[in-house]
Amino acid sequence: MSGEGSKPVAAVLVGLTNFRLGRILLWTTTVFLGLLALVPGPDSGTLWSMAAIPGVLALIGTGTAWWKERQGSRSSPIPWLLPRLAVGAVLFGAAALLMWWRRRREPESDAPVSPPSAEQVDRWATAELGLASMERSS
Repeated sequence: MSGEGSKPVAAVLVGLTNFRLGRILLWTTTVFLGLLALVPGPDSGTLWSMAAIPGVLALIGTGTAWWKERQGSRSSPIPWLLPRLAVGAVLFGAAALLMWWRRRREPESDAPVSPPSAEQVDRWATAELGLASMERSS
C-alpha cells in the first residue's frame, strides 16, 4: 500500500461523500481546520489549503445528495438549510470572538524595542558598580 501514493487516501475521501455520516465528518474536519487556520502563526496558510480539500469534497457530496433528494421528493430545501446556516453562524461568531479575544490579550506596542547602545550599558554598569561599592562600605 505504501507504493500506491495518495490514491487510497483520495479513494477514502471521495467515498466519504457518499454517506451522510461521511459528509458530516468532512464538514467537521473543514470547520476544525478553518478555525485552526484563523489563529495567527507560521502554518496558517497551509491549514487553509488543508481545510479546502475536505470542504470541497463535502460541498460536492452535499450538493449531490441534495440534488438526488430534490429529484426524488421535490421538497423545499429551506427546512434543512436553516439549521445548518444557524450552526455555521454560531461557529463563525465563535471564531470571530476567539480572534478578538486573542488580539485583545496581545501587547499594544507594535514597534520593536531596539537594544540598548554600548554607552547606555556602560552607564548602567558604572551605576551598578557604584551602588555595589556603596553597600559594601556601609
